[in-house]
Amino acid sequence: VSRHDMAAKYTNENSVKRALRNLILTQPGERRFQPDFGCNLNRFLFENISDYVAGLIKDVINESIAKFEPRVRVLDTLVIPNLNLNSYEVTVVFEVINNVNPMSISLTLYRVR
Repeated sequence: VSRHDMAAKYTNENSVKRALRNLILTQPGERRFQPDFGCNLNRFLFENISDYVAGLIKDVINESIAKFEPRVRVLDTLVIPNLNLNSYEVTVVFEVINNVNPMSISLTLYRVR
């Protein structure tokens, strides 16, 4: 494996991570010509912080990834409520198609007024 191949792989992995982060944080209607793109998670962030809502968030994230990111196979999605910060900690563990190394992204969903 040459240095060039490693750099390309690193860039591709980072581009997938960036695409997943953008997908999760985008509200439908924010992207021109792709009105359905996004997760619409803001609707959950003003509900009471609970395990039930965390499960709904997890389902929406997994459905959106399956619909909009064909390069990825989700292995696990963790959504942990944080009552003290009124937020959810989200971690998505995934594989890029044709790559056996699992990767993950983590982010925090906060209420924004």
